[in-house]
Amino acid sequence: TREQIDELFSGAGQSLDRGDTVTALEMYLTVLRHAPDFEKAHVMAGFLYQQRGHLAQAKHHLHMALSLNPQLADAHYLLGVIASAEGQRDVLRHNYRASLKLDPQQEQIYLALAFDLHQTQELDAAISVAKEGLLYFPNSKPLWASLGNFYYLQKDMLAANDAYVQARQEDDLDLGLEYNYAMVLSILGQPMNAMEALDRILKRDPQHVMAHFQRGVL
Repeated sequence: TREQIDELFSGAGQSLDRGDTVTALEMYLTVLRHAPDFEKAHVMAGFLYQQRGHLAQAKHHLHMALSLNPQLADAHYLLGVIASAEGQRDVLRHNYRASLKLDPQQEQIYLALAFDLHQTQELDAAISVAKEGLLYFPNSKPLWASLGNFYYLQKDMLAANDAYVQARQEDDLDLGLEYNYAMVLSILGQPMNAMEALDRILKRDPQHVMAHFQRGVL
């Protein structure tokens, strides 16, 4: 009965919560043997196969899920993750964008899509994606940091500085971010502020070679 199938699906989720992925996958597959149109079970089976590295089986279940319901953001996201592993950039971008269109509240997808665009030097597009993500996650330090990096690569130092200011956390210093921030300050003609940023890096990591070098240059 449908009630029994729903109970089995719920039990699979409980197994997954306990970290028992083997039992969870077996239960999801059992659900699908009795109810092959159970779209969420296809998504979960696809997810677990993807986690195991069994990408062909994962794609099969995710495509089945989307054939039953094209509005499944999670299925598109997972197909994007698989496409990333397989080096299929067009498929990755298509699925990430489709997932965001269905559910824009996914910070990790904005980051992944922006990073992929950055890898192909499509910086205007990467900036656009990061800004779109910040509309939904205005306090996202990773998105602000990415935006700063993209502006830095475009040599728009004022915009990079503004983004880095939003991204920086005094109580949780990111050394790479702080170094980029120091470089921007130096280029903007603020050597004392740049020196202070380099000193913060060296306080955390006294062996940071580039910070020592740039401090000598300043």
